[in-house]
Amino acid sequence: MAIDGDSAIIDFDAGTFKPPLYHPYSITKINDTQVTFGFESSTTSIFGTIDRISGNLSMNVMKPEERKRLAAGGSVKMLAWMAAKCVPAKPMF
Repeated sequence: MAIDGDSAIIDFDAGTFKPPLYHPYSITKINDTQVTFGFESSTTSIFGTIDRISGNLSMNVMKPEERKRLAAGGSVKMLAWMAAKCVPAKPMF
């Protein structure tokens, strides 16, 4: 599905990443090749990464109990999943 009129925004100063069609989430880890972001509440667990070299964005949304099941190696049912290709407005280094 093409996403028109929305963009992904990395704000290193604020420590947030805003995926298309979602709210900004806290950046949890940064290294030379990847930015990891996420959010967890009592009802929703969001986790994602953006590759700083390729621009590949991957994000999943599931219930916290499903995230625990996934961490234990089990099968899960995701509420939403996104894969996208991002193009930087400026170099990310």
